[in-house]
Amino acid sequence: MLVGLICGVLNTVYALSYVGLAFPGPLAGGLGPALGVGLLSTALVSITVALVWRFSGSMGVISPEATLVIGTTGLQFVAAVAPEQQLATLMATVALVAMALGVLLLALARARLGYLMHYLPFPVVAGLIAGLGILIVIGGLELAAPDLVATAQPTLSTPQGALLATAGFGALCWLVQYRWPGMLNLPLLVGAATLAFWLTPGAADRTDWLLHGFDATTTTLPGDVWRNLGGVDWTAIGGASLTLAMLVAFLAVVVLADGATMETVLGRHLEPNGTLRTFGLANLASGAVGGFPCVMNLSGTSLAHRCHSSCRTVGVVAGVVPLAVCWLGPQALAILPAFVVGGIVVYVGLEFVAEWLILLWRRLGAADRAILVAVVASVSLAGFAEGFVLGLLLGVVFFVVRSSALPVIRHETTARYRFSHVDRPERDQSLLRREGDGTLVLELGGFLFFGSAWRILERVRRRTETDPPLRALLLDFRRVTGVDSSGWHNFRKIVDLGHQDRFRVVLSQLPAALEQAVRLEGIVDPRHTQVRLVPDMDRGLELLEEETLAALPCGLSEAPAVFVDAASEPALIEGLGSYAERRSFAPGEPLIRQGDASEDVFIVRFGWIAIVIDGPGGEKIRLRRAGPGTV
Repeated sequence: MLVGLICGVLNTVYALSYVGLAFPGPLAGGLGPALGVGLLSTALVSITVALVWRFSGSMGVISPEATLVIGTTGLQFVAAVAPEQQLATLMATVALVAMALGVLLLALARARLGYLMHYLPFPVVAGLIAGLGILIVIGGLELAAPDLVATAQPTLSTPQGALLATAGFGALCWLVQYRWPGMLNLPLLVGAATLAFWLTPGAADRTDWLLHGFDATTTTLPGDVWRNLGGVDWTAIGGASLTLAMLVAFLAVVVLADGATMETVLGRHLEPNGTLRTFGLANLASGAVGGFPCVMNLSGTSLAHRCHSSCRTVGVVAGVVPLAVCWLGPQALAILPAFVVGGIVVYVGLEFVAEWLILLWRRLGAADRAILVAVVASVSLAGFAEGFVLGLLLGVVFFVVRSSALPVIRHETTARYRFSHVDRPERDQSLLRREGDGTLVLELGGFLFFGSAWRILERVRRRTETDPPLRALLLDFRRVTGVDSSGWHNFRKIVDLGHQDRFRVVLSQLPAALEQAVRLEGIVDPRHTQVRLVPDMDRGLELLEEETLAALPCGLSEAPAVFVDAASEPALIEGLGSYAERRSFAPGEPLIRQGDASEDVFIVRFGWIAIVIDGPGGEKIRLRRAGPGTV
């Protein structure tokens, strides 16, 4: 119960602090009316998460990232929306983001896409969080100095002492929690700072140190947001729809990242789709009363775990406290000075910056650091949407560059050293070794796109410029996972190069999808007589070997393979008659079956035989192909 009360007090302070981020500068007058809904959101989310999620002792809290971006969007409403519509428009934006986040999380959970966050580049996510941390620090300072963001600099009317106290209190909270982490640090610091303020002589007259725009007489009630839809400027919300959509997508990543963080803290697996489902329902409940988007309360959940109070009562009590404050009214929190509330926000921002920028810096490579700095700068200077888009673009660019550097040619050789599984007379083997340098064999792998496929084209082009002349090119696709349209364009250039320099192109072991693409792209076409498709590399090598031997003046070996001349050694042949017999087989007829007893020796005099085994899937795997003169 004690842990639940402590978490409830923290949730209440967080609610007051984070709601303030949504009402910066000229919007500060809406803080009081919105505070009741913020407290109700915190209560609903904490109770919903505590009752629904499988891990007991968990709780939720208003998302500072969401309120920060919504507050930035609200500043745009100041210039575009009539004053009497600004509060209704901003509160409708808050509720719509919460509802959209709830729908998205439930949809992702239904599609079982909880592992989707692992496909986002880590430096991009880290840069977004660190950039938002800087903005959160500025937002915390804005609570003590409302003109800080609106005018981009402190004015003569700005309470400089309150501004310094806010920054100092936030830094003190972060330093204490970083050096001596403990569950009671923040509650004790908040209580001590509040008590110290009110014990200072003349504190009651220092109204400039209290929350600006805090109206204890006006409160937005549940349902007021939906009843006031007629006063909403939907055009302004539509203009900010791109930023809000990116915010919803990013909050889904935050929920999944929080779940992964809690796995480390708790030392147990938290099913990501269950996390999505729980916080989807919680955000729908919050949005239904016109409340704020919410995420996991990492500090409260960790506190309950460390105190061995992981029961559902903790989360319920943590939700009852802000609910009671909401029932008593905003005046119940009027004793908190602005620098305490703003300092808590500064503390959260410093945690983000320290964890996702400063402490992370050493663990990243040069490319990841570049992405991180670019995203942080973009979020801090241009905005959340711009930083999100820039981060994704940089992530894609660096991925393409890194992927292009991967070895797509897994193995390169020539027919001088790589032969098919065909047993040939020694004379033919010698001819193939002599002429083998004219056949280039490339075993490809990975996903081939414009960068990696271009490297294959360049390798073939460089080979055509050396001696001996290139007569054949064998490209093996056994390890290729896919090819994009730009990659096929480079393969068409290889075929055109084959036309120009008169060398054959053989493509081996293409999956069904790639074989269909090859035909659709026109790479394999009746007009391209020098291009062939073969089932595997062994048959491709066999095809090229036979064409090489057929093109030589001596031709293929055609003489029957015999060990003695029947005309010159009739007695020897007659003596062998009791040990050997002449046998003929029809095409496809088996000589020896797999598993039979081995009692015979076959000397191949005419024709060819294949030595195959049964594969695990019932397919036939060819081991060798034997011709005249082999045993």
